[in-house]
Amino acid sequence: MKKILSALALTAFLTGCGGGPSDAEIEGLIKAEIAKANELMASLGPLGKKGITEIVNISNHGCDSHKTMDGAYACDLEITSKNMLLGDNTERKIIDLAKTNGGKWYFVR
Repeated sequence: MKKILSALALTAFLTGCGGGPSDAEIEGLIKAEIAKANELMASLGPLGKKGITEIVNISNHGCDSHKTMDGAYACDLEITSKNMLLGDNTERKIIDLAKTNGGKWYFVR
């Protein structure tokens, strides 16, 4: 019985019940924002198309509870991207995320 309880506790811990966003959720949000920006760039013609950004990698260095907003998280991300105008770029930044009542994550701006 003790082993079963330990296994259940470990499973709950590893699945992050009610915690911050998963890496897949973060990646989905960032890629959706980049897709919107790319749409705008493409609408600017040939020069704009050179500014279309491709996400190469997103590394999550951890998400902590936000210091001033209940239910929000501050995620330390390293994002590598590239485009024809700026070349390769790696940027590390803290991005604040919160969840709607419907359970969908969004950027806090």
